[in-house]
Parts: sequence; C-alpha cells; structure tokens
Amino acid sequence: MIVLSPIKRRILYVSIFELLGILFSTLLLMAISKGDAQESLPVAVIISTAAVIWNFIYNTGFEAWEQRKHILVRTFKIRTLHAVGFEGGFY
Repeated sequence: MIVLSPIKRRILYVSIFELLGILFSTLLLMAISKGDAQESLPVAVIISTAAVIWNFIYNTGFEAWEQRKHILVRTFKIRTLHAVGFEGGFY
C-alpha cells in the first residue's frame, strides 16, 4: 500500500481531478461550439488553472483565519461560510 504525505496526496488529487476536468470540459466545449480540440483545450486549461489558483489562495487564507480565531472544528456553520465565501469569490 502506498502512503502519501498530506501535501503529496493533495497534489495528486488536484492533478487527477483537474486532468479529468480538462478532458470533460474540452469535450463539452467541442460539442457546444462544434469546434475541434485545438480551440477548446486551451480554454479548458485556462479555466482549470484559474480554479486551482483560486482554490489554493482561498483555502490558504481561510485556514489562516481559522487558526487566528482558534477554530478547531468545522461545524456546519463554518463549512457553510467556507462554501459561500469560496463560491462568492468567483464573482
């Protein structure tokens, strides 16, 4: 059995998730635009890159806020605040 450190595990999960997202997005964009992969793939990669960067920035900031406030458990209220803040950051 392979055991990964938390940071390596996060990198692996993000990489797999985003590669699948890029593949799915490229196929979806190709179908919607009736174009080819050369037009759709760069758009999917840019969107994926923006999502990874925002995820890293937001979660780093949120975890720092939790530490400053001495929040040890993520209650439903904290998880809701996290989700609303994360999604609201896209707008």
